[in-house]
Amino acid sequence: MCGITGFIDFNASSSKEILQKMADVQIKRGPEDSGYELFESEGLQIGLGFRRLSIIDLTPQGHQPMFSADRSNCIVFNGEIYNYKEIRKELEGLGHAFNTNS
Repeated sequence: MCGITGFIDFNASSSKEILQKMADVQIKRGPEDSGYELFESEGLQIGLGFRRLSIIDLTPQGHQPMFSADRSNCIVFNGEIYNYKEIRKELEGLGHAFNTNS
């Protein structure tokens, strides 16, 4: 199972190094890959960290945090959506593009 970590810091006193340490302590939960994103805006920081255990999609395209095509949305996710193939087909029919099978 993957490892997810994060924070919201209203004092803007955190760092990407802190975020990396938070995620890396979970290396046993996701030894294949890691990712970290730190967002900053007017005295606020949001950190998202991820340790990846690759199961379905073994390619680098499954790297997290993941961004939407225009980079306006970011997500870390762990879990299984059992009907993901049907949902994907429906979304592709609506014009959405996917760059991973993860």
